[in-house]
Amino acid sequence: MWDLKIGQKISILAQGSLPLSVGCVTLSAEGRTLASNVKGIIKVCDLETLKQKLTFKAHIATITFLAISRDGQTLASSSYDKTIKIWDLRKVQEIGLIAESNCNGRSLAISPDGQTLAYVSIDVLKVWDCKTRHKIHAIKRGEFWSVAFSPDEQSLASSAEDGLIQTWDLTTGQEIQTLVGHSLCVKSIAISANRQTLVRGR
Repeated sequence: MWDLKIGQKISILAQGSLPLSVGCVTLSAEGRTLASNVKGIIKVCDLETLKQKLTFKAHIATITFLAISRDGQTLASSSYDKTIKIWDLRKVQEIGLIAESNCNGRSLAISPDGQTLAYVSIDVLKVWDCKTRHKIHAIKRGEFWSVAFSPDEQSLASSAEDGLIQTWDLTTGQEIQTLVGHSLCVKSIAISANRQTLVRGR
């Protein structure tokens, strides 16, 4: 782990805390909970003590993406077993399962409050209510790559193969804004906590 203020490495999690071959890593916004996986197993670490809190078998196939809520209590995982699962980390209990026929997704995100889930499956951006597992929106366009929720949980942003970044209203599913300026594919995006800055990666 690195301290971004000083640009220095401050800690290395031991082999017992993280597997040798980590597939995905996600960090809660409150900075205390880190989740990772190897194949279908999820490991959760407490970053204050630098010790592993939980380890459990989550999927029968390799996990493709992980996403965690702001408070570190709700975790979402997608897998090649064609499911997306929602977990209560306090009880280490599965609280939701969504069947997803397209296992070759590109991005998974959970809203800061842990109530809404978004998944990119190439040409469709799907949004679900985590409690009911009801699909709220299915937004179609060219090729999506990444998705991120705004901190106020009112909108989300997506990136695409054609370089466009778009923002979407979570209530209506309608486009709010298109950001132009990239001629190449934008494969990842993130939104700052104050909603003033969006960063992208190719």
